[in-house]
Amino acid sequence: MKGVPGVGDGTLPCAFHSPLSNGFILVFHPRQRIAKDVRNVAQTLRMLRVIRVSTPASSTPDAMISLIRTAAQSAGANPEIAVWIAQHQSQLDPTTVGDKNFVCNLPNSPLYGQITPSYGLYQINQCSHPDISIASSEDPTFAANWAAQQIATGNTDVFSSWKMRCLWYEAAPNC
Repeated sequence: MKGVPGVGDGTLPCAFHSPLSNGFILVFHPRQRIAKDVRNVAQTLRMLRVIRVSTPASSTPDAMISLIRTAAQSAGANPEIAVWIAQHQSQLDPTTVGDKNFVCNLPNSPLYGQITPSYGLYQINQCSHPDISIASSEDPTFAANWAAQQIATGNTDVFSSWKMRCLWYEAAPNC
């Protein structure tokens, strides 16, 4: 990647960015490094950070609830559970970044030992889901569909707010 600042010297300066056509700016994730010999394109792409320049009108809480309900119904998941989880994971804000100091402790993860924040409506964590890019995690449509599939197949423990709901929240559903 000749000519790209930071690639080849092992560092990724925060100053390098490239405008994209859909209101996003692609910038390198400030806590990551790219090795001189980039063999895994997917891993390299996960090291890139996509941030929203401005929140479009379609990212309002009502719009997110509508999107989540539609995705859940399409997947055969309970829409109320899908909305509840997103409300408690991100307050329905697709730009939410959480777990900013979480160090990946899964030995089988390719990101083991690295800081792996959680992103988007459903706070998809890169340690647990290294196959999902940050950009996808922050894409409300992708996140809603992915979460709906998790809920429809009974894999709700991937969401900490749901897994711990009976301990963390009064009047949580199904407790």
